[in-house]
Amino acid sequence: MSKTISSIIVCCFKKDLHLLRICLGSIRFWHPEIPIYLLKDSSQGKFNTTEMEDAVNASCFPCEYAAGGWGLTKIESLFSDTKEKVLLLDSDTVLLGPVLERLEQYDEDFIVTGLQEENAQNSYVIRDYINTESIQENFDPNYRYPGFAFNTGQIVITRGIFTRDDFSDLIDFSDTGAHTKISDSMMRHADQGILNYAIAKKSAAGKTSVRYDDFWLWSGRPEVKNDLSVKAIASGRGYPKILHWAGTKKHLLKNMDRFDILDFFENFYYGRLSSGLCKKHLHHALRLYFIAARSFRRRFNEFTRKAA
Repeated sequence: MSKTISSIIVCCFKKDLHLLRICLGSIRFWHPEIPIYLLKDSSQGKFNTTEMEDAVNASCFPCEYAAGGWGLTKIESLFSDTKEKVLLLDSDTVLLGPVLERLEQYDEDFIVTGLQEENAQNSYVIRDYINTESIQENFDPNYRYPGFAFNTGQIVITRGIFTRDDFSDLIDFSDTGAHTKISDSMMRHADQGILNYAIAKKSAAGKTSVRYDDFWLWSGRPEVKNDLSVKAIASGRGYPKILHWAGTKKHLLKNMDRFDILDFFENFYYGRLSSGLCKKHLHHALRLYFIAARSFRRRFNEFTRKAA
């Protein structure tokens, strides 16, 4: 298998467009030419990405089941008639450096990152990834934990290795979208638990290869708060890792950990647009309006329920 990563696919949905712009800005800052595809999950409504496609020269990824919700749409990126290696990202991530150079040193089909932990009953493995004991007791007695669990918000995959049939016991692909068949208590967070299980099974059977590499940073870690320098990023040195705000997103960007990093890549993104500064302020104002409107509707509905 080639070491070359041919493209980057970013999974996105309607409520994360402000983060998607920042993610795309970070990709283009470090990798100006890599093809980018937007894998659009429509479970919370359809949305227009024309501005973003034009700004970073991206295209929409063709998706048969685009309404999987909470990550299940990512499974669509696996299916292909030909094999190619791609980097799959969530929209609440940024590249902190030329990470493709780091990832392309490996030959394996899948390059994963998350938690390298030999103890399958570690509380973090069970809480965030997969409950191996429950799977062996209730679903697959032959499953064996590989010694790590991975976060699917940043993962190198090889398309064309898995088919839809590989997920027949795990996912229901129907006219209304993709829906998990497995309890979240066994395979956590929809696609995350399912892919941890499916990739480990296929690897154990000798039908694919997996490499663990610690190439991500979670936004809540002390080293993220203390050790990352925006000056190092702006200089073009950076860090060959991906920063992910998994579970730590706030309504307002300024309230998120390392807002300075988000702000840097957001400004880089809008700098690629005509009248970019005006568009940035407009998008921020519209977002504040919709946040306030949703909050008002929620409080109004609570009031009417109590009054009934």
